Amino acid sequence: MITSNFINRDFLDLREIEKIISNPEVKIVSFDVFDTLVYRPAIFPTDVFYIVDQELSREGICDFISYRATAEQKLNRPNASFDDIYKFIGDEYHISGKTIERMKNKELEVEFRLIKPRQIIKKIYDFALAQGKKIIVISDMYLSKNTIKEILDKNGYSAVDSVFVSCEYEKRKDTGELYDEVIDYFKVKPSEIVHIGDSHYSDIEVPAKKGIVALYTPSFMNLMIKYNEFGKIFTAPNFSDDPYARLLIGFVLGDYFSNYEWEIKGKLFDSFDDLALLGLVPVLFLTVMHILNNKDIQSDYKQIYFASRDGFQVNKVYSRLSSVLGKTKSKYLYAGRKAYEILDSRFQTFNDYYRFISEKNKKLKLKDFVRNFICDSKISAEVCSQISDDDNLELSEQKKCLIILNKFRKLLDAYFEKAKNNARRYYEKELGKTASGDGNRVVIFDCGYSGSVSYYISKALNIYVDKIYMWSAPENSDRDRELQTKTYTVIPSGVPFHSGLHVIFEELFSPLQGTTLGFDDKLSPVLEKCEFSDEMIRIFNRVDKIIESQTDKLLDTFGSYLSDLQIRDYDKFTAILDYAISSSRFGERKLLKSVSFPDLNFCSSANFNLMNKIDKAFDDSSKEVLRYTGFNDFSFNYLPASSPDGLLSRKIGVHVHCFNQHLLQEIVYLLKDFPFPFDLYVTTPSKVSVGAIKVQCGIIDTLNKLVVTVVPNRGRDIAPWLVSTASVQKNYDYFCHIHTKESKHLSFGENWRKYLYANLIERNAVIDIIHFFESNPKIGCVYPFKYYELAQCEINNLVKPMGMFGEQDEIDNLLEKFGIDQRISNSELNYSAGSMYWYRPAAFRQLFEYGFKFEDFPAEPIGVGGTIAHVIERLPTFLSTYNNYTNQQYSRYRIYNFEDVVFGRRNESSAQYNTFEQFMKIEGHRIKGMVKKYYFYKIMNTLFFGTVPKFRKNYEELHRQLYSKA
Repeated sequence: MITSNFINRDFLDLREIEKIISNPEVKIVSFDVFDTLVYRPAIFPTDVFYIVDQELSREGICDFISYRATAEQKLNRPNASFDDIYKFIGDEYHISGKTIERMKNKELEVEFRLIKPRQIIKKIYDFALAQGKKIIVISDMYLSKNTIKEILDKNGYSAVDSVFVSCEYEKRKDTGELYDEVIDYFKVKPSEIVHIGDSHYSDIEVPAKKGIVALYTPSFMNLMIKYNEFGKIFTAPNFSDDPYARLLIGFVLGDYFSNYEWEIKGKLFDSFDDLALLGLVPVLFLTVMHILNNKDIQSDYKQIYFASRDGFQVNKVYSRLSSVLGKTKSKYLYAGRKAYEILDSRFQTFNDYYRFISEKNKKLKLKDFVRNFICDSKISAEVCSQISDDDNLELSEQKKCLIILNKFRKLLDAYFEKAKNNARRYYEKELGKTASGDGNRVVIFDCGYSGSVSYYISKALNIYVDKIYMWSAPENSDRDRELQTKTYTVIPSGVPFHSGLHVIFEELFSPLQGTTLGFDDKLSPVLEKCEFSDEMIRIFNRVDKIIESQTDKLLDTFGSYLSDLQIRDYDKFTAILDYAISSSRFGERKLLKSVSFPDLNFCSSANFNLMNKIDKAFDDSSKEVLRYTGFNDFSFNYLPASSPDGLLSRKIGVHVHCFNQHLLQEIVYLLKDFPFPFDLYVTTPSKVSVGAIKVQCGIIDTLNKLVVTVVPNRGRDIAPWLVSTASVQKNYDYFCHIHTKESKHLSFGENWRKYLYANLIERNAVIDIIHFFESNPKIGCVYPFKYYELAQCEINNLVKPMGMFGEQDEIDNLLEKFGIDQRISNSELNYSAGSMYWYRPAAFRQLFEYGFKFEDFPAEPIGVGGTIAHVIERLPTFLSTYNNYTNQQYSRYRIYNFEDVVFGRRNESSAQYNTFEQFMKIEGHRIKGMVKKYYFYKIMNTLFFGTVPKFRKNYEELHRQLYSKA
C-alpha cells in the first residue's frame, strides 16, 4: 500500500483555484486577511505583544503583556474593536489616556512592521485582479477596516474594493452573518462569490452552507504541521514557552511556507536549499542573536573576533546586523588549530611538535603529516621528495619517523621557530591592540567546543582570550578554570557528538577554502590547498546567496526589534536539522554527501565526506544504524496503474451526495484528475448550494455531464442515491457512490473519509478498479477494506456487523419485500463501512428496481443506527453475491504510516552484518515477505474480529518474529 497525494493534501493548488476564479459566473473573489493574504512571522499571533512590551518598557511603560494578553477574553465581546479593547484596559487598570494612546500606537507600529504578504496567495489575488473580478476581504477582527486597508496597501493588496470586518458591522464570519451582509450589499447570488481562507470552519464550512464557493488554503502553520513532516517535530499549542524563540522560528518557517507554493513533502529537505533554509539558517540566526543581545559581550569587548573557518558565515551575518543596530564591531580572525597550536611553550623543536601530533593522529602517514602541518610549501616539498614509499610510515611508529625527520633537523627547526614567531606576531597584531577591559581580555567566536583557541593564544600572548561557543565540552570548562577565561555558550546542552550535528555547522558555516596552516613573513594566512567538486562549489554558492537573502529579510522584517529577541529556548532551532539527520525515515543526510573538507580528525582522505562523518558519529554512539538510512519506510507499492487506453468507451457514472458542502473541495480535488470521461450526479439538500457546486465542478476536464439535484434531507446519503439515480443506472457500465461524510462523533472521522475517497476516486485507484471490472465480468462490487481505526473501535465496543439497533429484523423484512428468501448472519456480512462503492448496476438491481421514495426514510436527524438507511447500508455486497456476482475488496492507499516493525527500534542482532547493504542483500527479501504476510494476517484478524484461529496464530507468530528483529 502507498500514500495517496490526496491523503497528504486535500486542497486545490494554485492553478485549480485560478480555474475556478476564471469561471464567468464568478463576480467577486473574497479573502480572509490574517494567515491568508498576510501573515505574522510568529507561531502565535500574540507573540508580537512581547516585542511591543519590550519597546514600551524602554519608554517607562511596564506590564503591557499582563494587560493586553487577556484583555479580549476579559472584555468578552466577540465584536469588540481595537478602541474597545484599549478602553477596557484603561478602565480596568486605571491607566491614563495618554499612556493608553501610546500603547495603541506602539502595537499598531509593531504590527505594521512585522506583517508580511503570503506570496502564493498574492498570486491568486493578482490573477483575480487580471480577470476583472471584484476583490474584497472579510475578517473576524478587532482592527478597523481603515487599518486593515492600510496593512493590505503596504503589502501589495491596494486594489481591494471593500473590507468587511466584524468589529464595524457587529456581525461575524463564524456565525455566517457577515457573509449575509456581503451577499446583501453586492446583491449577488452566493455562487457568484469565491471565498478563500485558512479556517476550516469560518472560511469554509460556514460560507459553503450559504452557497458561496469556499476554498481552503492552509495557513503556514497548518501547512507546516498538518501536511508536512514538521508535525513530528513541532506541536501546537506546546511549541515552546519562549515567545522570542517562537518569533524567530516563526520568521524562518513563515517565510518558507508562505512564499513558496503549497509544497507537500514526504521529507523535511527535498534539496540542499531546503537544508540551508530550514536547517542552517535558524541556528545561524540564533547564534547571531545570542551575540547581539548578550549585554556582557556587547559591553566588555572593543571588538568581537570570528575564528576561521566556522565563524565565516556567523561573522557575515553579525557584521551586517551589528552595523544596522549599532552593536560592537567584528573582525574575521585566521585561527585554525594548526596555526595556533605551535605557540604551545612545550614545543621547543619541530620534533616536539611532531610527537604531539603523532599522539593524536597515529594512523596518519608521514608524508601527509609533512604536507598538512608545514605551511612553507618549499620546505614541505623538499622533505616529501626525500621520503620514499618504504619510508612513508604511520606516525604511530615514532622512532622510525624521527630517524627520517632528523635528516632535516636543522631545516625543520629553523622553519618551526619562524612559524611560531609569525603566528605570535599575527595574533599580537590582531588581538593585542583590542585587548581591553578588566584583565586585558578579547573574545573569539568559534563553533566550539574544547577551548583550544583560547588555551594556546592566551598562554602565548599573556592575555585572556574568552570564547563564544555554540557548544562547550567539559574540557573547555577545565581550561577556563586554569586560565581564568570565560565562555559564552549559545546552546547550553552538551556537544551533540552522538548525532554529529556540531560537524555540520563547523563545515557549512565555513567558506569554500582550506584551514589555516600558518602565516608567512608578511603575516598573511597560508591556507590548506583543497580541490572542491563542482557540486560542492554550487552548494556553497547557493548557501551564500540563501544566507544573504534571509539576512536581508530578517532586517526588513524586524529592524531594530531584533534587539528585543532575548531567546531562551535553544532546542527548537537545532530540532529540524537534528530530526532530519538522526530520526527521519527518508535519510536526508544523503544531501551532505557532496560536502567534503579534508579533516585529519576523521580521515586523511578527501573522499571522507560530511555524510561519512555523520555516519561515524552515529556509529560511535548508537546501535541504531538503520533508522536514519531512508530504507526503513516499508510501504508496499502497487505497480503503476495501467493506461486507460481501450477503456474510454465504457459508460461511467458517479453519484455524490453533498450534504456537507465544505467537503466538496476534497472530492473535486480528486475528480479533477479522473482518468475516464464520466457523468456526475450531485444531490444536495441545500438549494442555495447548487450554483457553488456547479462552479467548483467546472474544473473537472473529463466531465461529460453534470446533474445537480436538490433533494429532501432524508435517509442520509442512501435515499438520495437510490431515489435520484435509480432511473439512470441502466445507462452505465460502472457506477460509483460516495458522499461528504464527516463523522464528527468519531475522532478518526476525517482520516476515515480520506481513506475511502483515496481508494475509490483517486486517479490510479479508479484505473485499478475499472481494470478489476474489465478483467472479471463476475465482479459486481469493489470497495475498500474496513478502515483500521473503525475496525478497532467496533471490536472495542462489541459492535456487531448486523448492527446494534434492531437492523437484523429490518434486513429480513426488506429482503422479503425484494422477493429474496434468504437470511444474513453476522459471520458472512462484510460490507463497505461508510456506504461508498463501485459497482455494476446489475449487481445491486433490487435496490434500484424496488422503487424507494424519500418518504420511506425518516427525516433527519436519524442517529447512528436503527433506520432503513442503516439497513440498506449493509445490503449491497449481499445483493451482489445473491445476483451471482463476486465482491472485491481493494485498498491501494493507506492513511497512516506503517509501524517500523523491522527497523524502528534498536537492532542488536544486526551487528553480525558489516554494512546495511550486506544486511539487505542477505535478509531484505525475506523480511519484506514477512512484513507483507504480517499485514495480511493483521487485516484478516481485523475483518474477522480475531475469531479465526489460523489468522490469529499466524499474526501473533509473525508479530513475534518481526519485533524480535527490531
